[in-house]
Order: sequence, then C-alpha cells, then structure tokens
Amino acid sequence: MLANAFTVNSPAPTLSSRTPTSGNRGWPVTVTLTGNRFQPGATCVLTRSGQPDIVGTSVNVASTTSMTCTFALEGVYVGTGTTGSSTWNVVVTNTDGQSVTRSNWFTVSSRAPTIPSSPAFSPNTRARGSTGISVTAPGTYLQPGMAVILTGGSTTITAYNVNVVSPTQVIFTIDIPAGATTGSYTARYTNTDGRTVTRSSRFTVT
Repeated sequence: MLANAFTVNSPAPTLSSRTPTSGNRGWPVTVTLTGNRFQPGATCVLTRSGQPDIVGTSVNVASTTSMTCTFALEGVYVGTGTTGSSTWNVVVTNTDGQSVTRSNWFTVSSRAPTIPSSPAFSPNTRARGSTGISVTAPGTYLQPGMAVILTGGSTTITAYNVNVVSPTQVIFTIDIPAGATTGSYTARYTNTDGRTVTRSSRFTVT
C-alpha cells in the first residue's frame, strides 16, 4: 500500500457567455452565466480595480453549465459626464477554490434621465393652496432616490415621498403654496448620480 499515491483534480470552471451583458446603475440585475464545471455553492462577483466588489446574491447553480446571480447596482461607479459607464470583471469561484475570471465582461451604465412629453403628468394641474397631491410622472433612466422639483415664476415646489416605481415611472407628492405663481411649471429630475433633466410645461397651477 502506498499512501496518497493518486490525486483527483477538480478542473477550474469556465465562462462562455452572459445574459444580459450590462445593467443600469441604481437597479438590481439578474445575470445568467453559461460555461462549464460549475459546482453547487459557487459564487459570482463583479470586480474592478479601485472599486468595492459587487457580490452576487440569490445564486442558483442550475447545472454544471448554467447559473444565475443578482447584482445590486446602487451607487456603482460609472465615471463622469452625461452618459457614464464602467466595465467590470466577472469572477466565478467554485467551492473547492477553483475560479475563472473574464475581464471587462459586464458593463454598468448610467444615463441622464429624460422627461417625455407623453404621457402627461397625472394629474397635471391643480389650484393654489392644494396639498398632498400625488402625481404620477413618466421618465427614462430614473434612479431610486432621485429628486423632483417643479418651478414656475418665483415659486419652487419640492416633491416629497418620491417613489421611483421603475426606470420609466415615478410617483411623488407635492403641496402648492397658497401664494404660488399661477401658470405653467417646469419639472426637473435629478438622479442620485447628479445627472439631471428639465422639461417645461409639465404642470399647471391655477
């Protein structure tokens, strides 16, 4: 008998594709990874030099060739400018410590929000002195935690209870001062990354 005379190796996993290949800053994204030799209990992480790792959650190794995980993209670095993005490495590590890394394999994007002309704010008009008005408004690339302000003449109305339902819809509450300027108001959205948009004639005070 010869002790420790034979070794069983576990080859490292491989990665061949991912769906989707990018996600929007501020929103979670579930990514399907395909490859080979995935083990139950494997982990998936997004890494980028100089930035905190984004650890995947709700990891599900469906088979040796397919797994899913969810990445939370709140507060992720995306650079500066009107349209920002950053690329991240995808790392899968099996329970035996073997891992695979695909460099610059996932993109996190952040774009300036927009306020489309349609659909209109609902409601889009109220009288001076009205309070507790819940407004549903459209947009694109909206981020949780965004701010909404309406301005008309010398009056500024700051929305509260801002609830970003999805990247394309926000619900907020406003109070209209009794002495507010009457007429058309401009809406301004400011995302948590500082990107903003304004659009005139979105609300009317009578």
